[in-house]
Amino acid sequence: MTMQGGEVDEEAAVAALMQGGGLEYGEKVAAAQEATRAYLRDLWEYHGGAQRVAWEEGMDEEAARALYRLTQLVRHARAPLRKEGDAWHASRGGFNRAHEMLRDLARGHALLYGRERVTMEDVELLGLVVPTTVPLDRRPLVEALLDPAPARDHPLVFYAEDVKDLTGVSTPTAITRLEQLAALGLGVLATGPRGRKELILKTKEFMWPLESFPGGEQ
Repeated sequence: MTMQGGEVDEEAAVAALMQGGGLEYGEKVAAAQEATRAYLRDLWEYHGGAQRVAWEEGMDEEAARALYRLTQLVRHARAPLRKEGDAWHASRGGFNRAHEMLRDLARGHALLYGRERVTMEDVELLGLVVPTTVPLDRRPLVEALLDPAPARDHPLVFYAEDVKDLTGVSTPTAITRLEQLAALGLGVLATGPRGRKELILKTKEFMWPLESFPGGEQ
């Protein structure tokens, strides 16, 4: 049956039912799992093992820049926070470990599609996955930071009201979120109009390098 966004076309559903209903969901899952295992076994045998893939050297600039920025975002956005007195502090991990992890994920996607060179298509998948690994209370803010649409030509500034709109928290909690994002290194705190606390996001360091972010509006 034809699926679009989780929906099933009425005529396709009626036709399938008239023909006996086809496979049950559990059977379809089992069939898909077996097909996946068979494909991975074929890949393993073709290349001679996990460490024997002859990867082509280098990747294009767009993919390399996007991978670098995603690595930096992972290091900053996922860092544990601790509070000492009135200040928040972050403990960021090293660059190399995060970079190798994301590069290998991109390579895995490339390999599944029969390629031995990472392209922007593989890195775009990471752009969708990375925000989902960020703690839930930071996730909408990180997604806004990645999306270049509103900030292509000027810095993106967050006020407490923006955080409230994105996350549904109270004003005091929204202010705390701004302080935490600054401690994570995702922006710089400043005093805006009428004495309001604002966070100037570091868009040039973390923003997706293309015109549209794969998780945002195209």
